[in-house]
Amino acid sequence: MKRLFCTGQGQDFRYAMHANKKEAEAAFGSPARIPDSDDMRRVWQENKLHEKRPEEIQALFGITRQALSLWRIKAGTDLPNFRQHAAEQARAKVKEVLDPTWAASDIAKLADVSVDIVKEVAAEMGVVLPKKTTKKPSDDEIIRLSEGKNWRELAAACNVTVATLQHYVYANTELAQTLRERMVSEPSGAPSHGRMNDVDKMVALYQAGSSAYSIAQEFKMQPMAIIYWLKKLGIYRGAA
Repeated sequence: MKRLFCTGQGQDFRYAMHANKKEAEAAFGSPARIPDSDDMRRVWQENKLHEKRPEEIQALFGITRQALSLWRIKAGTDLPNFRQHAAEQARAKVKEVLDPTWAASDIAKLADVSVDIVKEVAAEMGVVLPKKTTKKPSDDEIIRLSEGKNWRELAAACNVTVATLQHYVYANTELAQTLRERMVSEPSGAPSHGRMNDVDKMVALYQAGSSAYSIAQEFKMQPMAIIYWLKKLGIYRGAA
């Protein structure tokens, strides 16, 4: 594995990756040495490594993550890193578009940052942002909007997440039955994506008296995953 060697000072300072000191001296044409802390700070600053992701630095110098950690310590932990740089960039973007008449979520979407960063910057600048409130649709409106839609489309129409909508709907048996007759089914991904394949089938089996264990066998999943979803939908009755 190659290591970083350097030579010279001032304007003559050079550095490169070599397998050993002898190889480095042959390439430099002068005595080579392993960089000290000051050298590492210089390498870090000249390459603007704080603007690069760890994996980019590893690829640039051909080093492992462990070696990079040692570099970071040697260069000085007070030097900026990518995470700090990214945070500063995000805050700068928020300051550019911060509008006291906009809600934090709208500013976050425009600046492509998290809502928390927007709120943090606004608080520091003494800007009071309006709260964005959305009116929850009534059951009749949900039924009206559900015709011919799948869960994803209905959730978007109601301005909520799929999980939130399903939790609300399946806590109301009559509403769930009505929607089941009006909506279209669509495989919607694994539970880790926030939804579940054939969620209506799972609920129907459970409401018909099937245990979480038997449903898990049907879906080829772990019982605890089924229980998690039943709890998420607000219909879990507990162990029989």
